[in-house]
Amino acid sequence: MERREFIKNCITGCAWTLLAAGSYVNLNKFTYNLKYYRKEKFRKKQNIRYISNIEIPLSEHCNLNCKYCNHFSNIAEPGFYDFEKFKEDIILLKKVTQKQENLKNITLTGGEPLLNEKISEYIMFLRGQFPETEIELSTNGLFLDKQDNLFYKTVHETNTALIISNYDSDINWNGILKKLNDYDINKFGIYYNTAFIGEKITPMLAEETKITNFYKYNLNIKGTEKIQERFESCFFRYFMNQLKNGKIYPCPVIANVEHLNKKFNVDFKVTQNDYIDLTKVRKFKDILKFLDKPPEFCKYCGKFKESVNWEISSNPDISEWT
Repeated sequence: MERREFIKNCITGCAWTLLAAGSYVNLNKFTYNLKYYRKEKFRKKQNIRYISNIEIPLSEHCNLNCKYCNHFSNIAEPGFYDFEKFKEDIILLKKVTQKQENLKNITLTGGEPLLNEKISEYIMFLRGQFPETEIELSTNGLFLDKQDNLFYKTVHETNTALIISNYDSDINWNGILKKLNDYDINKFGIYYNTAFIGEKITPMLAEETKITNFYKYNLNIKGTEKIQERFESCFFRYFMNQLKNGKIYPCPVIANVEHLNKKFNVDFKVTQNDYIDLTKVRKFKDILKFLDKPPEFCKYCGKFKESVNWEISSNPDISEWT
């Protein structure tokens, strides 16, 4: 793969450049991708001794229903990560990662995580097991100003970063910014499709930085793609590994394609080679070796992506993903 194509994928797909309410700007995922590319020719990925980021979906469904969602949340039936299972999986994750520095970042996501009424309990338990790892909560922001005092107190006490995907929706920025100020929360940022770094967020600035573009991931239902080629051009594998029900998946597409299969009666197969079961992991290097190996599912991944206008999916159709 050409270096130019790789960097373009990092910038357009990994635009986790944040508008900082205080001094919080998390460039870890982007800089990690570029650093890894430079070393790719000289050593295999298992020699890199940490995982950049793991996503954990606290809800399957979403209240916004974005067209082309790569988590398939706009067609998912309502569901949540069972809290007892979550605790079991986090304890296992702590055990297999062995050292805090082996896992740089954990992102609580969805669907829309704020649909989960126990959100504060999930955050508290996670921080208790990972006291030094960066924790982010990724939300569309629509319910953020409606959260109770316990939520904001938990976010402050656990030093959790709040990340809003700034879609063109009815976000109450005045209410949100007041809550952040009241609870002294300074780890806060916006995910959008241009790059402002380190600026103070205001309602006006938020309105000027709406997400207008989205990316359509073209799945090949025949499964005839070149696995190695698709694997090497994919940025998901660097920073969007996903923990779900005791298994680590290389990307959210594999972890959530069950929703696409069920909705449209298709059969994108997920095999045992497409995930690693935490109960079978003996040491941290086993996870790195797994993530360095192309999953069989890559045979379904068509041309990497195309830019489309962001919009709500009022009547989802399989053509959004194929």
